[in-house]
Amino acid sequence: MPYYAVTRGHRVGDFPTWDECRLQVSGYPAPVFRRFFRFHDAKEFLRRGLQSSISIRAIINSTLFQRGPEGKISIYTDGACTGNGTSEARAAIGVFFNENHPENISRCAPNRKTNNGAELEAIREAVRIAKRHQLKGVLIYTDSGFIVNSLCHWLRLWRSRNWRTSSGRPVIYKDERLLLAADPEVLDKQVKHVPGHLGVLGNECADQLAQKALSASAPPPTDI
Repeated sequence: MPYYAVTRGHRVGDFPTWDECRLQVSGYPAPVFRRFFRFHDAKEFLRRGLQSSISIRAIINSTLFQRGPEGKISIYTDGACTGNGTSEARAAIGVFFNENHPENISRCAPNRKTNNGAELEAIREAVRIAKRHQLKGVLIYTDSGFIVNSLCHWLRLWRSRNWRTSSGRPVIYKDERLLLAADPEVLDKQVKHVPGHLGVLGNECADQLAQKALSASAPPPTDI
């Protein structure tokens, strides 16, 4: 009876039939898989392949994501919004790792209508990148004290009020705040406040990325 081991595919693991194996490798770029006639050999191939993948990922991450004096990877985020809170609002986000870094983000946030919503979306984008690269020891910086407090200090209080603010209004983005505060897939993650527009390089660069996307999304002027 053949066994199929996939170390690079939609899912990795061992599969008892070719049909199941084919589902994992079909359409996946450069898949890695083999057929074996002994289950032990398939498991050993899988073990070695996964160890190799982890080692390669660690080398790439150590080069791509530089750690600061604290031994942490710093990610700076910012959100921008024009027409804040109105139906005509436009929002954008910036995520900054380093100059010309391939994971820097500058894009619109079409589902956001407030500056706080854009700030939250920028942090979510940073978390997505951290999860994709399986980063450990991440510091996510934002110049929004409100967002930092809401993620780090106010959740328990809001929960005791049945998710109402001190003014009695419903807490917006409740599910997103809970997910970001307790996401188990990003190990050793901290969201920290950084003063805005006071010359902190990462913050200034994240702001520029957000503003760039916001400007690019502006509707063309109309003739009067």
